[in-house]
Amino acid sequence: MNARTIIPSMGKLLSGLFLSSRRPCNIAAFHLGRCGSRVLGDLLNQHSKIVWEGELFSPGRLNDISSRWRLLTRDRMKILRLRMAMAGQSCYGFETQPTLVQPMEMTIREYVGRLEDLGFDHFVYLERKNLLRRIVSIKVAHECSRWHLQNVEAPPLVQINLEIDDLSLDWGTDMAKRPLIAHLQGARQSTCELMECLSGRELLNLTYEEDIEPQPELAYRRVCEFAGVEYQPVTVRFKKTNPFDLADVLVNFSDVEQTLRGTPFEWMLYS
Repeated sequence: MNARTIIPSMGKLLSGLFLSSRRPCNIAAFHLGRCGSRVLGDLLNQHSKIVWEGELFSPGRLNDISSRWRLLTRDRMKILRLRMAMAGQSCYGFETQPTLVQPMEMTIREYVGRLEDLGFDHFVYLERKNLLRRIVSIKVAHECSRWHLQNVEAPPLVQINLEIDDLSLDWGTDMAKRPLIAHLQGARQSTCELMECLSGRELLNLTYEEDIEPQPELAYRRVCEFAGVEYQPVTVRFKKTNPFDLADVLVNFSDVEQTLRGTPFEWMLYS
């Protein structure tokens, strides 16, 4: 950060520290990714009384913030405190994926405790029940190098071969190759662990299938009510990147179907 920008930034930080005592709440959201968090976050960030950071601890965001605030190095909690302060009296929120906690060398439970110590008093869990769809979404995004789709754009049909026995998602810190079933089981286990850690707290549960997919404004309205801020009209600017049936997307659909037949994940093939 150069001299031309540091003075306005410090002024914003100091005024934010003063005004933060008037903030309605701080919200920590959790999800596994590819669950509609981008469209929801964009809606929340359009609200005049909400500052929504998205995935603050993603490598790209950390590099950008650290380059402008070099004294913070890459201490995630210091960065979070800074961003909270700069939000002033606006409701502040950000998102975490479990894989982004691993580099901090703490458990999810310890991490949630640290967030509470910083003043986070509201929690959101955004779940995508169809875990197979989530995996396919990751692989399709890698294939076409397109992670988000503007609302005015038409989604292209991208066909992929989904590895069954030796699947790597290249997702966050999870680069290991495992059977498809193992990935599905791991995602389900992560969901259970998160729900257990967040139980007993001020928690809003959202699902992609019920709150995002049919009409994203539904999830937006629920978060506004949860945060105690008045609803404001917003514009949906992103849409589903892969609305096609899995039978059309997966070149080896019959093989995947055979693998999942009789398992708790079979229903995900047809939803």
